[in-house]
Amino acid sequence: MPTDGKHARLELLGPADHASAGDLEQLQTAWLELIGEAGRAAATTVRCYETDLRQFRDFLAERGHSTNVADVEPSDVAAFRDSNLDWKPSTVKRKLAALARFFDWALEHGLVQSNPVAPIGRPESHAEETRFVTPEDALAMLLQCRDDRERAIFMTFWRAGLRYQELQHLKVEDVDLSRNEIRVEGKGGHIARVPILSDLRPYLVRWMEARPGVGHDYFFTTRTGRPMYNKCARRLLTRLIKHAGLEHKGYTPHSLRHGCATVLYEAGVYLGTVAQFLRHRDMSTVGRYVHASTGRIRREIEDKLGSQDADALTALNTAQTESLIERIAERVALKLRG
Repeated sequence: MPTDGKHARLELLGPADHASAGDLEQLQTAWLELIGEAGRAAATTVRCYETDLRQFRDFLAERGHSTNVADVEPSDVAAFRDSNLDWKPSTVKRKLAALARFFDWALEHGLVQSNPVAPIGRPESHAEETRFVTPEDALAMLLQCRDDRERAIFMTFWRAGLRYQELQHLKVEDVDLSRNEIRVEGKGGHIARVPILSDLRPYLVRWMEARPGVGHDYFFTTRTGRPMYNKCARRLLTRLIKHAGLEHKGYTPHSLRHGCATVLYEAGVYLGTVAQFLRHRDMSTVGRYVHASTGRIRREIEDKLGSQDADALTALNTAQTESLIERIAERVALKLRG
């Protein structure tokens, strides 16, 4: 049976005429295993989908509904969508996406006549101010790092824009200083090569020199030399945020990725290049990461209008940037000597 790439047809586990072939739990379990093994979804996504699908089954069970896949109606999906007022719009969208993908698969195998999620409306995503780490706050966090390991981890988040899972699974062979690039396995098993920027390279070199001789090839380790466990880097970043006095800003580890994108865009990097750097194939996705300041907006408008003060503004920004770089270098040097 031919495949179309994105919605590859997956072989159904077990004979279709089995007595329990229509059981939601068995089918959903089989589907989750298949998309995980086929690399159609990241491990984190599979875990989230597993929760979403289980909640849907529990919802149906509480209503005394049939557990046969063919008996699910659009009204059941709509009722599930509206069943928890505490769910954020993004959470509801993900749950509906999980159900939609599952029922697409069921439809391909003739288990349902139509996808009951298709006619269901998605909630509107109200614009919210996304928190992103500013360069000043990133420096404050960097200065709270205790050793080369922590500084290398932090700077890899900040200057390479890696996701947590990407950083956790880096191997020694993935960090190529001769080519100045990091090999990253991202969502869905997609392989990308991220350039090592000049201000990240020294931190990676220092960590390579300090990295203990261990019996595994993961690039980053815990403080005791073991492979990084699930929440290791998250706890580190949480501690840096706290010790830098930034808890009131509501930063999360993902805020560093937003900040990385914003710094690149503020520096004048084309949005498409930012998207490629962050390994986003959809430009609309990376657009949510970028937060143009009023200064950037003003400079772009005045440049288009041919403003007479454009050159003076550029000179001022250059001078301020150079001064900031000098202050950062001095503070980092003092921290390292200490």
